[in-house]
Amino acid sequence: MLDARDGPVVVDAAHIEPFSFIQGPAAIGAGAIISRARILAETTIGPVCRIGGEVEASVVQGYSNKHHDGFLGHSYLGEWVNIGAMTTNSDLKNTYGSIRMVLEGFGQRDSGVLKLGCFLADHVKLGIGLHLNGGAIIGTGSNIFGVHFAPKTIPPFTWGGEVFREYRIEGMIDVARKVMGRRKIALSPQQEALLREAFAMTRGSRASLAGAMAERAPGAPADSNEAALARAEAEAILAFEPVRR
Repeated sequence: MLDARDGPVVVDAAHIEPFSFIQGPAAIGAGAIISRARILAETTIGPVCRIGGEVEASVVQGYSNKHHDGFLGHSYLGEWVNIGAMTTNSDLKNTYGSIRMVLEGFGQRDSGVLKLGCFLADHVKLGIGLHLNGGAIIGTGSNIFGVHFAPKTIPPFTWGGEVFREYRIEGMIDVARKVMGRRKIALSPQQEALLREAFAMTRGSRASLAGAMAERAPGAPADSNEAALARAEAEAILAFEPVRR
């Protein structure tokens, strides 16, 4: 169903599956798949995205996936983001006060707005069942899973859940290359160089993770972190498996 009573609904050669609802104003980019989703007003979906569940007043850049149930509201997603099933963000405080954010170099700041969701940078991957607070920021290339409530601010190139560590850049780029390849797009040398430069520039923001990198769950084998990382990388790649029709 398309509801254009409050604004236009622009659909550019996208695939809208049965039982989907789109409320205007909204825009759906070319090649996107809207899968039994509830898209509320003021939402923009970029090209070749897969969207399910409920999305409200959000911007989703191209080639990003939120294919399953869960709520995304008043949020901004970069490119090549994947959100696992039932992962949900808050965009309203119980006190109805304005939402605060933590900005690197500036500390905590009041956003001045009542409703504010999350900010997920390019190539962020989130596992199933995560809960994100209003004003949450997750930096480029991070892979977060296995935790109920994610921290409100996560530095770029972070991996983990109960324990966080620096996401090895070679592994992150390998996943990015495979994920993009599933959409028949090559990771260019320029894009790879940009990711490597961003990794180097943001290393200081991950300094607090240094101690956690060596931690392991009691009784866990020495390679448990590496095995979990491999599983998370594989799941991130599978989320972008091509659609067969």
